[in-house]
Amino acid sequence: MKLLTVPEHGLFHEENMNSNLSRFIKLGAQRLLLVAILLSSLVAKAESLVVPNHSFESPATTFVDTRVDSWQKFSKPFWYDESGGYYWDQLIGGFKNSTPDKADHIDNVDGDQVLYLFAVPQVGILQDYAAMDWAHQTPNHQFTSKFEVGKSYHLTVGVVGGGGGMLEGAGLQLGFYYRNTGGDVQPFASIPVTYTKAVFPTTSHLVDFTVDLATVKSTDAWAGQHIGMMIVSAGDPSLAGGYWDLDNVRLTAEPSSEIKLTFERVGRNVELSWLSATNSSYQVKISEDLQTWTNYQDRVVGTGGAIVKTILPAERLNAFFTVIASPNP
Repeated sequence: MKLLTVPEHGLFHEENMNSNLSRFIKLGAQRLLLVAILLSSLVAKAESLVVPNHSFESPATTFVDTRVDSWQKFSKPFWYDESGGYYWDQLIGGFKNSTPDKADHIDNVDGDQVLYLFAVPQVGILQDYAAMDWAHQTPNHQFTSKFEVGKSYHLTVGVVGGGGGMLEGAGLQLGFYYRNTGGDVQPFASIPVTYTKAVFPTTSHLVDFTVDLATVKSTDAWAGQHIGMMIVSAGDPSLAGGYWDLDNVRLTAEPSSEIKLTFERVGRNVELSWLSATNSSYQVKISEDLQTWTNYQDRVVGTGGAIVKTILPAERLNAFFTVIASPNP
């Protein structure tokens, strides 16, 4: 724990509180505004974000359907040749999981349907606020979540590799992106998935893979932008062939486990500030003896950005402050 002193002349010092209580008392006698900042921890509560058509149940099919609701397919690249009768649009689609008595039944599917995605470079799907699926020629605006400052994000997808004679080493990529001011997709966090017999010993069981995005900072280019998720076939073109099965896309947001209080001298006042999360509320508490704590002003609801509290020197010459965070109902 650090004792942060703010003298009248505006210089800042950090001293260990446990060994400097006498110094604390002395500073108070000299009528110097002294503020101790105590870091408070918030029990992080992960929030599940709604992903439209997360398990590829729509549109419903009794066998196979190349249409996929809510997800936008990657555009056909110039090099892909459809003259052989294998159309680009057919390389992704939904299919109904077989019954449990069948050898190709996937035993841990969420719902009844699964997405197939051919292991051909640049075959992929994406979803964000501006995505357009087969039924929409303009953005459908179904997925509205944004990258909020102070939160980390975790994208999990169930994957089966090895279908259709897939070669060992074939690759898939899962990741986050945002769109720049021109609307272009900007990938920035991803993980590779590589097919091997060791990782995928069977084609009848989904294996979870997760992309972890560190806590979003206000200086990150994606801060405040709409969340984008993509799944795309990647890797060596010589290993093309076969198909992936995908299901149960999950996205969670988690507030930072530590509230980092900072302060700034503004004239004769002191401003306390910290980053907030939208699913949490915050109560500033004040003490003059580290024994008795009282609420300082009213509890505030997180905004996803910085919260600032102004402390007036006329109110407190010597004070300790802490912020207690709690999840909103």
